[in-house]
Amino acid sequence: MKTRGTPTPVANPRATLLRARYDAAVAVRNEREGLWRSLQNVVQPTSLSYDENQSTADSRQRRLLDSTAADSLELFASFLMSEVFLAGTMDAAFRFVPANAMGVPLKTHRLDRAAQEWMQDAATAMTSILFSGERSGLPALHNLCLDLGLYGVGCIAVWRGRDRANHREDALPRFRHYPVWQVAAEMSDGRVDAVFIKDRMTKRAAIKRWPDREALFASAQEGADNPVEVIYACVSSDDPDVDELVSPGMRALGAPFYGVWVYEGHVVAEERYTSRPVIFTPWYSVDGTPWGRSPAMTALGDVFMVNNLSNLVLRGAEKLVDPPMEARDGALLSPARLYPGGITYTDSDQQALRPIIPPGASRIEVGAELLRDRQSRIERAFFLPLFQSGANPAGSKQPRTAYEVSIEKDERNRAVAPMVLRVMGAVLEPLVKRLLDVLLRDGLLSPMPAALADLNLRVFSNSPLVLALQQGRISGLERWVQALSIVAQSTSDLAVLDNLNTDRAVRIMHSAFNAPAEILRDEGDVERVREQRRAAQQPMVEAEATAVNAEAAANVMTAANKAGIIGR
Repeated sequence: MKTRGTPTPVANPRATLLRARYDAAVAVRNEREGLWRSLQNVVQPTSLSYDENQSTADSRQRRLLDSTAADSLELFASFLMSEVFLAGTMDAAFRFVPANAMGVPLKTHRLDRAAQEWMQDAATAMTSILFSGERSGLPALHNLCLDLGLYGVGCIAVWRGRDRANHREDALPRFRHYPVWQVAAEMSDGRVDAVFIKDRMTKRAAIKRWPDREALFASAQEGADNPVEVIYACVSSDDPDVDELVSPGMRALGAPFYGVWVYEGHVVAEERYTSRPVIFTPWYSVDGTPWGRSPAMTALGDVFMVNNLSNLVLRGAEKLVDPPMEARDGALLSPARLYPGGITYTDSDQQALRPIIPPGASRIEVGAELLRDRQSRIERAFFLPLFQSGANPAGSKQPRTAYEVSIEKDERNRAVAPMVLRVMGAVLEPLVKRLLDVLLRDGLLSPMPAALADLNLRVFSNSPLVLALQQGRISGLERWVQALSIVAQSTSDLAVLDNLNTDRAVRIMHSAFNAPAEILRDEGDVERVREQRRAAQQPMVEAEATAVNAEAAANVMTAANKAGIIGR
């Protein structure tokens, strides 16, 4: 390691510009940080008490007395994980659907068998990388879902493996979640253009990661374990400052995205990407900033109210169990002590102790009812009634019919679909495309077939909700076939069934059910099997026809003999 006297590189104008843009993005983020602190204190607490006011001049401690918000956040994150990411992980959590340049899905069964099997095998391999092993993306994705529910925005990155040459375990992609406190972003035209990340690491780790920049980090304070902060920026090739942020040599290579690392006014490293490595998405945005709103923000007022109501109900219940008492003490009159077990001395004529608050005077059932109402509001803000459906409606003991259950399921799917599809388009699809790009570049997947080279691969989750929406075509197909058969039976005209293309119906059902590609024969294979069947049946048909003709001829001869035609 170099000593303190090692000369450091001269400050770079590119680093100065990047730092200025980062500071401007952080200034926009600071407007939300007060709200985020309040959300963190009461929804995802790290202690049992919190400051009710953020300012030091007027601050008092409150204790957390209710866990409804924290439980709701955990269930919300678990729902997103199961419905969008983890569905079908025994085989594949998602599937690829080829599309044209406009994003319109194409008929999968029209691709050749090699292309279909490659898409299925790639989805299975990527599912294994995402959701199994110590280096899986499960922790990062779960934290992303928690951030979406709490802060209204989440950030996750997919980095290429370090030991790509030897294809060891370190060659696998790395998934990393970045908390909102480390991230800043710029937005224009309703989309995020640039993402900035403040990465904190030890001096030793920085030198290990960028050994050719040891002289730069050697100027930091003494101690290999002392932290250093490196600013990273991910910008697109359309960024107006891309020529000032990225070196000419890197720009000459050409890429849709670039990454630049900066430390203390110096450019540490830069890289180009064929896909965006950092996925930054809001839950939904309403004010034109990158920072979205969250279910926790909707429920924040009710969360504070629930804590206050819990405190009042507990105080009321405590007074019922241990009420404040009144005792006679001559002519002396003490201050009223209304806390549980307190004794107030008066000059009353009553000889015995008596409770100041008679039993039943403290109506804690009113507070308990208000508390339940506010807790249900918190759960609705996190969409829990949509995720959790009981066997029967509240208060009903009558079993429901299968039709009623199916109607409720359809209503639930329609209510939840916008949420799931939004996360699928904003997180799952760019995440899978980035992972696919990394695996293909590092040679960890077999090359893509030529039939898919000019197509756009769309990504769809295999969650039950998405499959249920897609299987709406099956319901229409079943109803139409049933109606067609009824018409044929009622009119005794089987020619009506000629309108049904059974081959096309079978392929539509195969696609809607997301069945494995290898169980469906190509159209050419189907035609060859039918031709072989016809060829095998042809001798039997000819023999049967010969037998029928011979029998007919014999019948004619017999009839002629009986009529005496031949004898004449």
